[in-house]
Amino acid sequence: MEDKVRDLRSGIVTVIFSLFMYFWMIPRQVKVREGIVRGPDFLPKLLIGLIGICGVIMVVRGIVFLKKQGELSVKAIAGEHLAIGLKRFFPQIIFLGVSIVYLLVMPYIGFITASIPLLVFLLLFFGNTHVLRSVIMAIVYIAVVFLIFTYVFRIKFPMGPLGF
Repeated sequence: MEDKVRDLRSGIVTVIFSLFMYFWMIPRQVKVREGIVRGPDFLPKLLIGLIGICGVIMVVRGIVFLKKQGELSVKAIAGEHLAIGLKRFFPQIIFLGVSIVYLLVMPYIGFITASIPLLVFLLLFFGNTHVLRSVIMAIVYIAVVFLIFTYVFRIKFPMGPLGF
């Protein structure tokens, strides 16, 4: 039963995340000109929509299972107690906080100047012990991504005060 309750909780979080992304994040990040049927926001909205549908399916399956078992209640969904031990989620909280700071800072300092420190941090955060190797990998990776998207796909990234 705990697996179905976990699925139900995950489904609820997935649906909330999808709605947030679909109605707030994507429209703020992707600009679409008037009168275009399928603009640059089509693929992100399609993917987030599919993720949201999967979340709804998880919620429905969890509710149906708990109803069949006769254990459908807020207490069963919330668990024994509503308190969440934040200590065990500390790495995820750090990752989320750094990602939010990156999204807020990138339009002002540019893609390259924001992405290189982020990637170095993530490489070190997830266990890479060589700082110099992480810096070199981040510079090469961000340069390749920047060049591919700029010259092959003709997508412009936010430019920083240094002009790149």
